[in-house]
Amino acid sequence: AFAGGGTGGHIIPALAIGLVSVVLTIYHFNRSDAPQPVDASRIPIVMEHREGCMVCHEKMTGFSPSHNPQAVGCSSCHLGNPLSPEKDAAHEGMIIVPGNMDSVMSSCGQSACHHDLVTKVTGSLMASGQGMVSVNRYVFGQTASPDGPGHLSHLSDSAADIHLRQLCVTCHLGFPKKQSAPIDQTSRGGGCTACHVEYTDKASSQMAVYHEFGELPRIHPALNIKPDNDRCFGCHSRSARISLNYEGWHETMLKAKKLKHPEKYRILQDRRVLTQKGADVHHEKGMLCIDCHTARDAMGDGTSYNHQGEQVEISCLDCHNRNPGPFVDFKALDSDSVKILQLRNISSRKTDQYLLAHKTGEPLINLTRGSDGRVQFSGKGDNQARELKAQAEACTDINGHERLTCQTCHTQWAPNCIECHTQYMPGKKRRDHYTGEKVQGVWKEYKGDMRAAPPALGVRRDKRLNRDVVDTFIPGMILTIGGLLNNKPDQNAFNRKQPDQFQLFRRMFSPTFSHTIQKESRSCQSCHQDPWAVGLGKGTIEYQAADKLDRQIPMTFVPESSRHSADSLPRDAWTAFLKTRTRHTATRTGSRPFNKQEQQRILEVGQCLLCHKATAANTSRIYKRFNQAMAARKPPCLKKPDRLPEN
Repeated sequence: AFAGGGTGGHIIPALAIGLVSVVLTIYHFNRSDAPQPVDASRIPIVMEHREGCMVCHEKMTGFSPSHNPQAVGCSSCHLGNPLSPEKDAAHEGMIIVPGNMDSVMSSCGQSACHHDLVTKVTGSLMASGQGMVSVNRYVFGQTASPDGPGHLSHLSDSAADIHLRQLCVTCHLGFPKKQSAPIDQTSRGGGCTACHVEYTDKASSQMAVYHEFGELPRIHPALNIKPDNDRCFGCHSRSARISLNYEGWHETMLKAKKLKHPEKYRILQDRRVLTQKGADVHHEKGMLCIDCHTARDAMGDGTSYNHQGEQVEISCLDCHNRNPGPFVDFKALDSDSVKILQLRNISSRKTDQYLLAHKTGEPLINLTRGSDGRVQFSGKGDNQARELKAQAEACTDINGHERLTCQTCHTQWAPNCIECHTQYMPGKKRRDHYTGEKVQGVWKEYKGDMRAAPPALGVRRDKRLNRDVVDTFIPGMILTIGGLLNNKPDQNAFNRKQPDQFQLFRRMFSPTFSHTIQKESRSCQSCHQDPWAVGLGKGTIEYQAADKLDRQIPMTFVPESSRHSADSLPRDAWTAFLKTRTRHTATRTGSRPFNKQEQQRILEVGQCLLCHKATAANTSRIYKRFNQAMAARKPPCLKKPDRLPEN
């Protein structure tokens, strides 16, 4: 009667099930391992086979309705042999932590469960880390392009890949989670469980007791579709520090053990020290990461993308638009959207219309238009309705601003790490996260000057919209790499105290959405008069008087930072003053700093702002029609004022 029940025996023919006698007795092992006879008629039939696991684990609680063993059994997720009466045989082939990408098709990805979704996840950037791999190889000079292919589960022994194996490889869904435990700040990988497992306080406590004393827990963690922001924190508090930024935290160079007043800071589990700089307005309103990032956005939509920014489908204009739309009726929604609405218990709103994403045309099921015509945003965690406000007139009606993204003006600050150094030290050992073994030779990173400042601006190719946009950038790779010889680790690593001695130098910025959005826009002066915004680094733009009205305005730039010996640019710069830089400028194809003509135009507006403040009247008269205004300049425009006018 138990034939065919091995690790793959999930569906038992009806004839075989019928042969199981109601008088057949197996042994139920309780928590003291004392065998107790159990009538086979007590063994429930779930998903067309007898689920013996539920006899031994019948007192387990904590499940969400859709993953309750009464509905899906235990073996659907954990495998094993649910038909064997013997403990060891029943646990043979069992998966302790379901959802890891190396076994996910046998558990979550079964045809009766989430096969299509898991197929998309396995090809997503969160699972592959393709952008991390391809950019790292490009920076190391291993490839000619920062665009794929690449996978963090399939790395070679090149210098670039060894660097990833030692420092970066754990931050992707393909990194396996070895034991059941609640999510914390140090959590990495875990496939489906990285986001969808939720422990209550009691479940966490019992799991801790199990790991220390071996006492089996009685409360199972729940599986749901409402991951909170803690699920994102482990990986996204590194690199661009998006999770930190969103909550308003900036990473410092301070050491936790040397703090005189630690209560003034936030200290993470990995001992990084944070200081508060200003949270994102959406965080202040109680919004979760998943409120903006859809399932397709985060877990993939079946298309292979090179970088995170390409996979993101949400845009600011989806919520903040004077002319929102188009919309679709409930009956036109795809099956995945309907299922999600059902799981959130809000599928009863069948009279609503659902907004289609501006970039992709896919439905955003938490943005609806009711019968009264009002557009409503609903939080996915709390289902709370929130007010939507359209963009201001200045966002769209000023000449030259049509290319600007919303975050260009509304980003408060971004983390800027200047001059990181990567050095290979052959005499030391470090764990290779790819294999789990300690290896000879260590790649070590040294952090440079870490600033919290408004981002630099530049040009990015938006592949979703198929056009160039002006967007926000941060230093991605202003670095020297020591210890490289023909793209392999070299014994002659550079001296950390003499960083100008290097084998390879890169000055590349990265496009960023820093997740520090504020309601107020940055000032016009902060873009048009600030050399940092233009990509020149910290310093001062000095305007001179023009000798004729039809001549360009003479300008000079005085940098604050010393110049790097590799390219003679200031150490915090992205590009040169009033020059066009083209080679090795960015970590993304289609991204670049402003060219000479763009810099000239931006900074000329800055000179006008010395006298003509960006009031509504001046915006209409001067800045909406800037070329005409320049042609109509008067002799006073030749002079630089001693001070700004009061009005």
